[in-house]
Amino acid sequence: LTFASTNYTVLWVDISMRCGQDEPFSADNGRAAFPLNSTYLGKQIIPPQNVFFNGTNALTTSGIGNVVELIGTVYPANINCEIAFSRDSIDEYVAAFSPSGLLIQTYSSIQGNARGLEPCGNDPTYGEFQDRDPQPYGRVFDIDTPGFPLGNAGMYPFGTFIVERFNFLQYAIFSGKRCSNDFAWHSKTTIRREEDSGNPCFNFFTRPSFPDDNFCGPEHSTTSP
Repeated sequence: LTFASTNYTVLWVDISMRCGQDEPFSADNGRAAFPLNSTYLGKQIIPPQNVFFNGTNALTTSGIGNVVELIGTVYPANINCEIAFSRDSIDEYVAAFSPSGLLIQTYSSIQGNARGLEPCGNDPTYGEFQDRDPQPYGRVFDIDTPGFPLGNAGMYPFGTFIVERFNFLQYAIFSGKRCSNDFAWHSKTTIRREEDSGNPCFNFFTRPSFPDDNFCGPEHSTTSP
């Protein structure tokens, strides 16, 4: 005998990413802000401009790094609710080297970083960089730009290069609970101090024997920074 029945909707999000060089953001990405005002994916040098950031208008410093779009495909696609992204930085390494390759300074070297508590990770992005409404195509988005602010470029001599590697876990959240598997991804960036008309600047630099410099993608990086 059946005395009563109830219909349940199981919400789930599959996460993927896009970071192809100079590809545009997805047309259905309705975020409120660009990451440091960049309009393209991949490795980008981003000039300082006024942008809407964290609820206010702010003049950003120039930056350089990998622009990444995280995509959450929502099941069922017609659900009408807010789905957010959060992120954990679980491994990072940032250091400066002389032109000959000698270590000058290590800014950060963290391995096995503790996971953040639900619903927030230890390294979430601001809400303006997220599109949390699945409609109209059943997708939500997060934008990130792992890289460097360039406000202190003049403190380094010509030829200095800086190496950065991050490993992340990305996940989706609904009503304070995770509703996706962890999506592992990484970003590696290497930049070198150069001269431009007498003014200090940085540009992307690929070290010999390090073909994955200035690369981002799914899965964690296990190569030497």
